[in-house]
Amino acid sequence: MLYYRVYDNRPVTSISIILSSLIGIWIPFLAWNFSSRAFAKIICHAAKYPSCAINGLLLSSRVGSDPLVVVDAVPLFHDAIGLTPMLEVALAQIESRFGSDKDCIILGVYHANELFSNVQVDVFNQRIADKVSEHCPHPGLLVTVDNTRLSCDMKRGKEALIVRQAESNGKWKLRDDDDNDILLEEGGAECAAHLMSKKAHKNLIDFDNHLDDITKDYVNTSFNDQVEDFMSQIFKDD
Repeated sequence: MLYYRVYDNRPVTSISIILSSLIGIWIPFLAWNFSSRAFAKIICHAAKYPSCAINGLLLSSRVGSDPLVVVDAVPLFHDAIGLTPMLEVALAQIESRFGSDKDCIILGVYHANELFSNVQVDVFNQRIADKVSEHCPHPGLLVTVDNTRLSCDMKRGKEALIVRQAESNGKWKLRDDDDNDILLEEGGAECAAHLMSKKAHKNLIDFDNHLDDITKDYVNTSFNDQVEDFMSQIFKDD
């Protein structure tokens, strides 16, 4: 019997899964590139609610690339974190909205804690990440925002994100801060800083906002346009 939930495009036999689980080498660390859009949404979601715990979903390209790309993020909650019924509603709607898009899949979870210096992963967000990872063709990601590394200029860039990757044993492996395989799109940090300077984070919509007013767009089309405008200007200047 063959299992095709593999991350290097090669089928893995049930025997090799058993052997590799014993020696712990089935899932290698992969290179990931966070797009400017995904990074800006994560940072701006945390900036909009600095005294709240927040979370959201990470989206990736279905088709593999090297590095793999986190193309977008969907902000979920700042108020209803831990409420399973609200999560089920959110996941159903997001699956319906993005599930038909053959180029996009739900890859993982990002979150920031309520306490400024807390970078631990809580049980609720880990369970969401576990469930997402079970259905993802790539290794799942669990990203924690380090509030102590956020700043107006975002000069520390990707260092604001603590990245964990799913392992075959169901655990999450921490990626090192200096891991050169965790990348941020060129101009991504500058884009996030620019949007915050323009107060764009105050207009970012999460699913909590959508539940309060269903006319509010949690996909954040307007925010996406601002990201694209800034990035196109960067490359135009180059």
